Amino acid sequence: MNCALIVKPGQAPRVVSARDAVQRSEPNRFICTICGHDAFLRAGTVKEPHFAHCVGAPSNCALAANRTPAMKVAVTGDTWRFIETCSDEAPLPYIFFYVEVDGALVPLESGHPIEPRARYIYVARREHQPPFSANDLVQLDGCHLGYFAWRLDLGTRVPATFERWLAALGHPVTYFSKPSETQRLLYLVASACNRHPKLGTNGTSALSKSAWTLRVRSGASLGAELKHALQELSTNIYQNFTSLRNQPLRMPSVHARPDGHDLTLTFKP
Repeated sequence: MNCALIVKPGQAPRVVSARDAVQRSEPNRFICTICGHDAFLRAGTVKEPHFAHCVGAPSNCALAANRTPAMKVAVTGDTWRFIETCSDEAPLPYIFFYVEVDGALVPLESGHPIEPRARYIYVARREHQPPFSANDLVQLDGCHLGYFAWRLDLGTRVPATFERWLAALGHPVTYFSKPSETQRLLYLVASACNRHPKLGTNGTSALSKSAWTLRVRSGASLGAELKHALQELSTNIYQNFTSLRNQPLRMPSVHARPDGHDLTLTFKP
């Protein structure tokens, strides 16, 4: 994907292109503009900069169509044969897998962030073994064609030596708090409203954990029209959001309240 929403605490989310994101030195949280799932920036030397979904994204999101699916395999010869199918240049010197709750292994693309409180499998040749040992790093039994496997059970904080090693492999550790499903939906609605020809002009917005509020200057006379515009926009986003997650559809709540010559619109999932 070429664009994503950049999310910062206390600020309304906005669309940013991958090219613009490359210029930013500070870490940022990105989410998909369609499904609202976490995304990360890939900026290598071969392909154009682009965003990719983090693991766990809805499989039917249009921007996740080419994602490598999870497979439940044992950490044996089957694991390495699976690794070979995940790379255009197999065999690789090493690869990370994210371990899902049901035990399925998801290969991580280069640049995919590592999150604390998660489990990973690291498979590598002996010359690429971790340069140290730690309580949350356990070598697994067995070896296949010179490849070994380690399990990483990360806690709430990752040791600094661990962080530097992971970053050198192209998998930086991130400590962003995960937004709730409600917050993801609010991000999508707020961003769409900011780009709307009527809702995104002549007003100020505020985003909380449970609602998005827009105050339109001199908008009291347009109350019905603006409320309808927000109702239509948010309903379309809500329908797509719930269908991607196979959730039952509920109509979002939209309120319009005149305040003198101004108008306050509030959206609540």
